[in-house]
Amino acid sequence: MKRSLICVAILAPAMAILRFWPGLAGLWMESAALPLLNALHRLSAALPFPLLEPLALLLLPGLLRRRSRALILAFMIGMYGLLWYPAYFAAPAPNCDAPADAEQLCLRLTDALNASALAFEPPFDAAGAVAGLPWARVKPARYPEWMRRMDIEGLFSPWTGEALVDADAPPGSLPFTCVHELMHLKGIADEGQANIAAYRYCVDQGGMFADSARLWALRCALGRLDEPARARVARRANRRLRPLLMISEVREPSPLSRLLGIGRQTADYDALLGWLALTPPA
Repeated sequence: MKRSLICVAILAPAMAILRFWPGLAGLWMESAALPLLNALHRLSAALPFPLLEPLALLLLPGLLRRRSRALILAFMIGMYGLLWYPAYFAAPAPNCDAPADAEQLCLRLTDALNASALAFEPPFDAAGAVAGLPWARVKPARYPEWMRRMDIEGLFSPWTGEALVDADAPPGSLPFTCVHELMHLKGIADEGQANIAAYRYCVDQGGMFADSARLWALRCALGRLDEPARARVARRANRRLRPLLMISEVREPSPLSRLLGIGRQTADYDALLGWLALTPPA
């Protein structure tokens, strides 16, 4: 217990320093955290299954024991605090306000998708090259039920360096989700900025990745509309696109993320919409 308290006592001021000194956070990420995350990813990529899931199962009995619980939690928090938390402050992201006319953005995306093939294949082998990380792998979760309980389709694990996705997510979402999770492997922690970066890579690639990126943006933008506006967008969509339309509600940051000072960065997924509104159609 004393050793775990010592670890927390050392980690807390280190996290505070990295939070309020972005230059040091950037230097730390570039020189230490990112190389370690990449090394973890390469090691875990050699396994044919996601490492995070069996690792969590192995640690669970220890968490139930009072003697080992504190040390395991200290290790988990320490990994997060040193390898991932600084990334939220290493490159402060500008706020991207939501577009004043989300319906026009929806119609613009709908027109582009109406002209697309909308043919999707499993993206796991191709996502690394699309993201500019040809050595990287995206793994389907072996037991994706836990992802569905958390209402997520993808996750980047700083403990194993893995990018994981729910392979049973809608096929139109998977290519963009894979590239989004690999943006985290590049050290982009802010969810909105990861969306923007993933969108640019996907559109540059074209094909199903561009279609998936536009579908994800449309899904997010539809969450900003009222029912009559959504109906107008649905009428604009052709027969191939209409079954693929989905709606993402605006996410609220968790109390813990607010406490850590990363509430906005963990919930600003629709920063992509503000960026798209200022970007020429592509």
